Amino acid sequence: MIAYISSATKLISGYDPSEYVGRNLAEFVHPQDANVFAMSLAAIIANPGTIHRHLCRHGRKDGSWFSVETSARNLLDDPLVNGIVVS
Repeated sequence: MIAYISSATKLISGYDPSEYVGRNLAEFVHPQDANVFAMSLAAIIANPGTIHRHLCRHGRKDGSWFSVETSARNLLDDPLVNGIVVS
């Protein structure tokens, strides 16, 4: 579940940050990229502290898609973060 997203995201996706909060990031991933996204997420969860890079298509509010490269780090064990940080 998304707890926070930068306001800069609106410029790229058209979604207001409040429209992301409380939702699953997978909802915004292109259906053809869903399996790769799920495998990447499993690797992120299995390897705390390491940085994982991932390329997929992300949906815009207008229904179009854009490619996005992310880096993610599992900080679920960090009591100050308690989550996966995605940039």
